[in-house]
Amino acid sequence: MINEHALAGTEGRTYAELGSAMRDVEPGTAEHEELQAQRDSVMNASFLRASLFTSVLAYGVSALVIGLGVVFIVVAWGMRRIGFALVANEPAGAAPAAKEREAEPSR
Repeated sequence: MINEHALAGTEGRTYAELGSAMRDVEPGTAEHEELQAQRDSVMNASFLRASLFTSVLAYGVSALVIGLGVVFIVVAWGMRRIGFALVANEPAGAAPAAKEREAEPSR
């Protein structure tokens, strides 16, 4: 919409086309000043569009970071859960048997 309105105000001419048209008229005339005003308007519209595109990109990057954070939290939760399951499922007699082996004299 910004580009459409900017081009409507300049009769469909772009920033570069307005620069070429300014070279064809005498500096200091009313026509030159009008072209300069149109050129400034198109330039501001271009800067505004670039700023808006940058902000949209920033929202995309922030969504990516939020998504990665959620993925890391889920992976960490799953790893902790697996770790607790492995510790809880060790055989009950495994630890005493290791102590008995340590207590036996070596032959």
